[in-house]
Parts: sequence; C-alpha cells; structure tokens
Amino acid sequence: MIKKLRRRFVIMTMSIITVILVSVFVAVFIFMRESVRSNANKALDHVIGDERIPFDGFEKGEKPPDLKNYGMPVLLFEIDASGQYSLVRGDVSEFSDETIEDMISQALASQTDFGELRDYSMSFARKDNTIAFVFTVSNENVMDSVLFICISVFVGTYALFFLLSILLSKWAVRPTELAWKAQRRFIADASHELKTPLTIILSNADMELQRGSQNEEHTSLIREEAMRMKSLIEQMLQMARLDVVDDAVKMLPVDLSQMVEGSLLSFEPILFENDVVLQSDIAPSLIVKGDEDKLRRMFEALLDNAAKYTPSGEKVIVSLSVNNKKRTMLTVRNTGVTLSKEQLEHIFERFYRAEDSRTTVGSFGLGLSIAQSIAIKHKTLITVDSSEELGVTFSVVFPCI
Repeated sequence: MIKKLRRRFVIMTMSIITVILVSVFVAVFIFMRESVRSNANKALDHVIGDERIPFDGFEKGEKPPDLKNYGMPVLLFEIDASGQYSLVRGDVSEFSDETIEDMISQALASQTDFGELRDYSMSFARKDNTIAFVFTVSNENVMDSVLFICISVFVGTYALFFLLSILLSKWAVRPTELAWKAQRRFIADASHELKTPLTIILSNADMELQRGSQNEEHTSLIREEAMRMKSLIEQMLQMARLDVVDDAVKMLPVDLSQMVEGSLLSFEPILFENDVVLQSDIAPSLIVKGDEDKLRRMFEALLDNAAKYTPSGEKVIVSLSVNNKKRTMLTVRNTGVTLSKEQLEHIFERFYRAEDSRTTVGSFGLGLSIAQSIAIKHKTLITVDSSEELGVTFSVVFPCI
C-alpha cells in the first residue's frame, strides 16, 4: 500500500511537472521560431518595400540601406519584360546560373508573394518586377540550437524533479506509513491475544459436550461461533503477515501440478456434499518459482471461494496449462453465477462479499484478498472475468522461470 501511495505521488507530481515543462519549452520554441521568421520577413520587407527602399531613389550599383541589423545575406533581382533577370544587390558568386534561374522560376511560379524555397534554405518576396531572396540557413541553425538547448534543459530539469519527487514522496507518505505499520501491528497483536481466550472457550465447550451438558444446544452454538471467530482471527493474522513488507517469499522451484492435484483431493468431498461437479485439466510437471505453502494457500482460497458460491448442480472447473506466451496459467472457474462490473472492481477488497447478505455462506470476505496478496508477493496478479456463458473465472499467470 505504501509503495502504491509513493508511486501515485511521484506519478501525479511528474505529470504536473511534465505539463508545465512541455508548455514552457513549446512556448519558448514557438516564440523563437516566430521571431526568426519575423526577422526574415522584415529583411525581405526592407529590401523590397516601397517605403523603406524606393528603387527610383538610387541608381543600379548604388549601395542600398544597410541590413546588418537583420544578420542575413540578401539577394535582389529585377525582371525585365522579356523575362531576363539582373542582379541589383547581393553576392551570387557561389551560385551557378542554373541555380539562380531555378530559384527565380520557383519564386515566380509561387501562388503567393512571400514564400520559402526549402531546397535552397531561402525565403523570397515578390513585388512588381523585383524578387528578393534572404538566406535562412542561419535561421535554421539558430532553431536547431534552440531545440537542442530546450531538449537538454528539459531532460536535466525532468531528471532533477524526478529525484526530488521520489524524496518528497518518502516525506509525504511517512505519517501514513507509520499509521499503517501501527495498524498492522495492532491487528497482529490483537489477533494473537484473542487466540488464547478462544482456545479456552473451545476447550470448555468440548468438555461440556463430552459430559452431556443439559444445555447441549447452547454449548454447540457457542462452539460453532467460537470456531467462526477462530477462523476469522487466523485469516486476519495471515493478512497481517502478508502486509509486512520485509516478509520475503522463498522463491524455490515448486511442482505446481502436483500441488494443485493434492489440494483438489481435499476439496472433492466438500464439493460432492454441495452437489457441485469438479472438473480438472492439469498439465503434468509444470514447475514455477515460489513459496509452496503460500501458493497452496492462494489456490485453496480460490477453490474455497468457488465451493461456497457455486449453486447446486453446477461445476467448478480447474485448469493448469501453458499459454501461448509460454507461461504457466492457473484458472479456477465456477459456473452458474455471474458478477456485475461493480462487483468485479471490489472483489479483492478486504471484507467485501459479492452477495447482498453478509450473513450467508460463512465467508468473511478475506479469502480472495489473501490470495491476491500472495500473488503480488510472487510478482503476479489474479485476474477475474465474468460472463453468462462461462460463469466466473479467476486466472493466475506465473512469470517464466
């Protein structure tokens, strides 16, 4: 539980930080991109605009106003009536005639007066019989640098906040962890202390029954309720032990096939008495790693649940096989019953019972919770599915050895 709380804290914190960082860096990147584009457009405007550079105001070859503020080389061409071009401004020594003609052809063929020539890393502007080109290679280099800086800062900041969130999660859930440990300790201690008076009560009830007490009916009722309470206390002790984080599972090879078959033998009389048909399909010699005692307790909890909730005349079907992912899969299915979506969501909660009345069947609602805790200790989960055709199916898929 504490690990889940810490994990949720880290996920929530990092989700918020991710949204903030992505928003900030995307905004910075868009601002820089628009700024660079605006700079290129201003340079084109400067060259080709009537107000800023009236071409009638200077002779060919005369130096136009300086564009150093824009930091981008500019080419300016005039196109005569015959379609011939002449350079008004700029250095074209690095370009062949074919390249210049292709640039001008693409600019003239464009549907707009402003555009980009990505093949040449240039932007262009047209007006009347003039075409201006501005080199955008520097713009692209700037944007590449901005992108690299944004990614680097994002990764570094994200890693820093991730470490901080882990440290903060320990501090944030510390009070909850202490309360949780105290609760577990109380349950374990209280359950242990209750076992002694219960043992005394049961011993005295047995003695009275053996003596032929006049109040045999009441004595039997006392013994029956004491047995129910003893069962509840034992299950609570199991839950308390399973909740201990440091309670490591002995991961040893276990012949799951043999274990399942042995447990089925002990449950056959119970199912027969309830008029429930038991069917099994157990693949031989399937080995998994785990604690044999805990795995047996998990399987018997699933069987016990099926035995209690399967109507008379229906079936309990147990299957142990290897699935298509080469993993060992154990399923326990009981027919004649279905669970609603809400019931499926709460089925593994402690003291939860799917039926409306909590006084029937003799269940405390801890068996499935214990089984799920054991499965988690073995780094797997018990899944449950329900349908009208198949009934209720519990499945456990064990990791590969």
